Amino acid sequence: MTPRPVRAGALLLVLVAVAGCGADSPSPPTADSRPPAAVTATALAYVQALDATRPDRRDACDLMTTTRAAACRLDLAPHPAPPPEPAPPVELHYADGTTRTPQPAAPTPTTPAVVSSPAAAGPPTPVGPVADHPAGWAVLTVRTVTRPGERPLTVRTAVRVVQESGAWRVEQSRDVHDSDMAHAADPAAAALSAPAGRR
Repeated sequence: MTPRPVRAGALLLVLVAVAGCGADSPSPPTADSRPPAAVTATALAYVQALDATRPDRRDACDLMTTTRAAACRLDLAPHPAPPPEPAPPVELHYADGTTRTPQPAAPTPTTPAVVSSPAAAGPPTPVGPVADHPAGWAVLTVRTVTRPGERPLTVRTAVRVVQESGAWRVEQSRDVHDSDMAHAADPAAAALSAPAGRR
């Protein structure tokens, strides 16, 4: 018998197991995992920032993963102002020889839509990796949008929250339609798992 090689092999397996436990990448969430409160808080803060005016939407970029934040900030970069429209003529001349001075159009009153603060429609659920999105937690958020003269509209957004460098960040978001609510057991996970262009 040669016990020394067996002991050496066993020691090597233990070292590999310990090294694997010390890996920096977090384990993907499972149905038995309990999500930290920061998962839901991050998703709600992100959706709240999306509903803000354009300059304040940069707060949404700050809540995203490093890869997604770069594209988000690029989308919110200032755009060149459109060229001014030519001024109308001072007088309008008609074929019968009459003239008329056009009156400036009265400004159309615009009342902004009222958006309620987002709320979580339930606890976060695990969502597996899809395309280039890693596994994470799916949070279904809901808010109400009310426009003048229209019935209130319920808006649902599914948010994928993942762990990055010890913090919880938004990796992906998708609108959740009424059909998703009717036909999916987990509407948020279903929306975040659907391939692009299939919804």
